[in-house]
Amino acid sequence: MSQIVRRLTAEAVGTFGVVFVAASAIVAEKFPTANYGLLGIGIAYALVYAIMVTATMNISGGHLNPAVTFGVWVSRRISARDAGLYLVAQLGGAVHAGLMMKLIFPANVARVVLYGTPVIANHVTMGTAITLEAV
Repeated sequence: MSQIVRRLTAEAVGTFGVVFVAASAIVAEKFPTANYGLLGIGIAYALVYAIMVTATMNISGGHLNPAVTFGVWVSRRISARDAGLYLVAQLGGAVHAGLMMKLIFPANVARVVLYGTPVIANHVTMGTAITLEAV
């Protein structure tokens, strides 16, 4: 397997794992028998992110996030071509995670939390949300 294919596969699989576990923790928390709350969701995310970054660090750099790839590209530690390919691999992994969740979770439960998709709270303005995200 060529080096770039190996790196892109690592990014896709790592991003799949992060998105699948983190979003699944949010959806699963809505089941009646789940009682782990926000702390459990945070722990699930932290653990899967740490595991996936550790697993992919020596292969692809462990970006697993387009924002990280963008930062690495801006600092000129990755070429524009490779950054674009990483982005495609990361988005592919995330989309596959979402599709897998749609197959696994009952729609009535998953729709309650929009399959783990972040949403801006009603009292937060768009400008505030963008500022907070940028910081």
